[in-house]
Amino acid sequence: MHNIQDIAWLMKARELFNAQQRRKDIEKLESELATELRAMQEGKPKSFGGMKYSYDTRIGSVDYSAIPELKSVDLSKYRKPSVTVWKLAVEIV
Repeated sequence: MHNIQDIAWLMKARELFNAQQRRKDIEKLESELATELRAMQEGKPKSFGGMKYSYDTRIGSVDYSAIPELKSVDLSKYRKPSVTVWKLAVEIV
């Protein structure tokens, strides 16, 4: 027998799962549209009709493991605090 809190939890978990799925669908659509738009403008910045689609090139991140001088350095003392990340998964029963 399940109590009301269990049922409420399950309903909220399903609601969260559905929201995550919708977000993934929207992110996929966003990626597809961006690819199509870049192809239409042949990878060059463009503005027209009050819309502008351009890009910035950012400097790459540092691969600390590739720096020989840091091989003997304990990088853990320079780390920021741990972060807790929640993940919802569907269990197949």
